[in-house]
Amino acid sequence: MQKTHHPDAGSPRFLVTGATGFIGRPLTLYLLQAGYAVHALVRSRQKAADLSHPALTLFEGDLSRPETLRTAMDGCTHVYHLAAFAQAWSADRTAFDRINYAGGRTLLETALQTGVHRVVLTSTGGVFGPSIEGRANDETGVAQSEFMTNYERSKAKLEAVVPDFVERGLDVVIVNPTRVFGPGPLIDANGETLVMHRYLK
Repeated sequence: MQKTHHPDAGSPRFLVTGATGFIGRPLTLYLLQAGYAVHALVRSRQKAADLSHPALTLFEGDLSRPETLRTAMDGCTHVYHLAAFAQAWSADRTAFDRINYAGGRTLLETALQTGVHRVVLTSTGGVFGPSIEGRANDETGVAQSEFMTNYERSKAKLEAVVPDFVERGLDVVIVNPTRVFGPGPLIDANGETLVMHRYLK
């Protein structure tokens, strides 16, 4: 394990949304172990209890409450945006646009207003659709217009507004993971591991 140290005033300061999630939790721990100061936006302090660290500051809130997002982002130089409604289906079909699109757009607007240096926006490889005729698809391809899930649709909708924010001066990097699996909570966001776990049982 890397030796931790307290960050100085000139070091980057990170905000991680979704810090208690499947990807957000190990990312938060990695940043802390590397010696960075981290702000974590969490919906529940109880879920973040095992993230306790001298360089970690927890902010209770969510993407639907801009004031909590602004407070969490204050003083941060970089943002890792991982919070999302990561379900393939929901009876509440408005949740995808409300959280993934509108919430993501609020985050980008807040980052622009607060002078954040860079936002790393986690999207999905699903916005590019499946590979066609044996040819691998990647981020250089044209995003599809028809989607299998509302999750993919909401992520594509958010990506579509990113160029406007870049034009206005915000540095944004979009990450498009496909299937992510490994150690962590056995939840829908870690679906592949959940399937393997059930198979091995």
